[in-house]
Amino acid sequence: MVPGLVAPLSPREISQLRHLQQGKSQPDPTGFRRFITLGLVDERSGGFAIAELGWLRLHAELKAESANRGRGRASTGADQ
Repeated sequence: MVPGLVAPLSPREISQLRHLQQGKSQPDPTGFRRFITLGLVDERSGGFAIAELGWLRLHAELKAESANRGRGRASTGADQ
């Protein structure tokens, strides 16, 4: 398995990736060392960019969040 796809990421780290994806911020380079090591982010001359593996990881995170939200609603509805 590819480490960048399975390494645990904190909610803060996922948020940092999303902000980079959306072009909202250019974080401190020291904060991205782990992302670069995992292959999620590439360092470029103009700053940082989400690597192909990073896009896959963000997509997987979104799918997991969506599934978790769906489970929460289903269990809430069944309990009433």
